[in-house]
Amino acid sequence: MDYPLGIDISVVLNPLATLKAKLPRDFDDIGILDAQYCPIPLKYAKVHGVKSEYIDEIRQKLPNDNGSLLMVSKILEKRSPDTPSLQVGDVIIKLNGSLIKRIEQMACFYNQKSVEVTIVRDQEEMTLEIPTTTLSKHTTRKVVCWAGFFLQEPTPSMQQKSTTVPSQVFSFCKIIGSPCSDKTDEYNHYIIEIDHTPVKTLDDVVAIARRLKSSDAQSFNADVASNKTFSSGRMPGRDVKVRIVNMNGQEIVMSLRTNDHYFPAWQAVRGPAIEDTWKVEEL
Repeated sequence: MDYPLGIDISVVLNPLATLKAKLPRDFDDIGILDAQYCPIPLKYAKVHGVKSEYIDEIRQKLPNDNGSLLMVSKILEKRSPDTPSLQVGDVIIKLNGSLIKRIEQMACFYNQKSVEVTIVRDQEEMTLEIPTTTLSKHTTRKVVCWAGFFLQEPTPSMQQKSTTVPSQVFSFCKIIGSPCSDKTDEYNHYIIEIDHTPVKTLDDVVAIARRLKSSDAQSFNADVASNKTFSSGRMPGRDVKVRIVNMNGQEIVMSLRTNDHYFPAWQAVRGPAIEDTWKVEEL
């Protein structure tokens, strides 16, 4: 199943205006709050402990809109108990002293290591200084291709769409005709185990891919390049089981045979700077 994702144009208007004006900006200093939000109609806001003055102010400023507040529905990255953070169920009232009226106010923050957020939690109003997470942390810097799976760390948008995030190995695409292509209809999923070995990171996949690489792959490829007849007629590869978790949290086990001739494993890595280029390595 595909999970198409989109974004409202109003969210990108301010960054677009900055780019058009050619103002200097450090892309590594764009931050977000690691949370997902859902709207609460104003008529239900009092039930959650929101003061009438906030509700009336929103109605006055948005007379042609039914109006809503934002509630935290999911936390993307758990912080230590000593660090102030949002919790599921928090109702967002103000951001840096300004009343929150629309979701785009929570989109991103420029050059702010933390933001002041006023919330209602368990019927009690409080103000917290919450650290932001820089978007550079979420920039894709590594892609691994193995058995036809294209793998990367899950982006914040994919984490928001997922019921659970069981690993940092996310399949965002697969090669048609590859060993994995006909094993599942799922394009977007997490890999949690390969060949009975738990998988948590892309480095885990790289290590497994190197271990599973057929010992006769190099000689087989050399024979094919030299137009020699190969005696076995069998493509170099291994029979393996792969355990995945789809976006709905359902666990699936598949069996496949890797193909080290037509679908060799490789990784592409780039550095943290914008000008850094990708370096591709066969595994």
